[in-house]
Amino acid sequence: MPVTLSEILNRIWSEPNRQMTWGRIPAAQVIGQRPPAPFAVNDDYVIVRLASMFLRDSRTLWLKLSPLAHATVSLDGLKVPRTETAVVGPAQFGDLAAAPADRSVVLHQRLAGPAVWRGGDLNIAAGLFAVPKDKAAVALLDTLGQLAALGIPGLAQAGDIAKIVKGGVEGLIGLDGTKPVLGAKVALGDRRGDTPEGSEAAPCILVGVAAPAGKVDIERLWVRGGRMMHGRSADSLRPFEEHDHLLIAVERGPPREDFRGLPSLTPHEAAFEAPLRDIALDETTTKQRLTAAFVAFDADLSLEPELTEPDKERIRGLIIAELRARVARKFGRLFVETRSVAGILRKVDMDSFNFLDVGEGGPEAARPTKSGARPF
Repeated sequence: MPVTLSEILNRIWSEPNRQMTWGRIPAAQVIGQRPPAPFAVNDDYVIVRLASMFLRDSRTLWLKLSPLAHATVSLDGLKVPRTETAVVGPAQFGDLAAAPADRSVVLHQRLAGPAVWRGGDLNIAAGLFAVPKDKAAVALLDTLGQLAALGIPGLAQAGDIAKIVKGGVEGLIGLDGTKPVLGAKVALGDRRGDTPEGSEAAPCILVGVAAPAGKVDIERLWVRGGRMMHGRSADSLRPFEEHDHLLIAVERGPPREDFRGLPSLTPHEAAFEAPLRDIALDETTTKQRLTAAFVAFDADLSLEPELTEPDKERIRGLIIAELRARVARKFGRLFVETRSVAGILRKVDMDSFNFLDVGEGGPEAARPTKSGARPF
């Protein structure tokens, strides 16, 4: 039976000579970043990344073995718990054997998210393993990495894909000859009376060090420029190179511009386009048909579990501004235009309706709008 990532990390925690230390870098000791506010329920996206690693002591492993980073991130969903499984394989790591021994390997690989913060607990387990370099294992690693990338939130098959990836990776890390290199297992949660100091769910940097807890003082660890440092104060820092380590970044995600491809929303494009294309409709009827289409769109948008409430308000405003612009164009009050869509200059095709054309810089400023608003 495959061993789970959590079981392996728990075993390493307790085994002599194989122990690891993990924890959270104090917020005030991440140089260049203001201490962040905790995640706000329903208003923030959470993203978890494998930020960087320092691998001097384990360099000889990569002469014979392949790197595999595996992570599971779980948090509350809108109705049921949500777990994301990530795989980072040899293709993403490059040639670790040739990497300078005194340099951190900067990865910035996404492990989970963006996920809407619903409150509760955020549980993160991540491990770096050296696995046998035989052809079967390498082929499985590549396949699992590709499958993990397909586990897109909102995709109907995402749950099934995650189960396949989880089972395959757990089989790999349970193989004879696989060596655990680094790991971190951390739980963050809502700020409550019983929440331990420093464990509230907020943007932060987590660290895993290949050394027993008695040899690492996390309170003296700092992060500067993505690299871990050590010292009593910001004026006395030196690179932390005593032990191999990894850094995991928990971030507050930006507004989602990929809302344009969410399966619950894309079917509404045709409903918006039909009255705009119908040259037999007068302006009043066009507006009535578009308003009815918008009501249906708003209902699905309001129920979309992958979007925060502020993002939903932003998207409503964008669609309302777009529909008003299209009506003005249809009845001779506006010409074809070029505008910025998600920061990209795009010439808008006014003879069709595509969410790819919905963006900033239109003829009317798009204002965040709450559910129940109407375009006309």
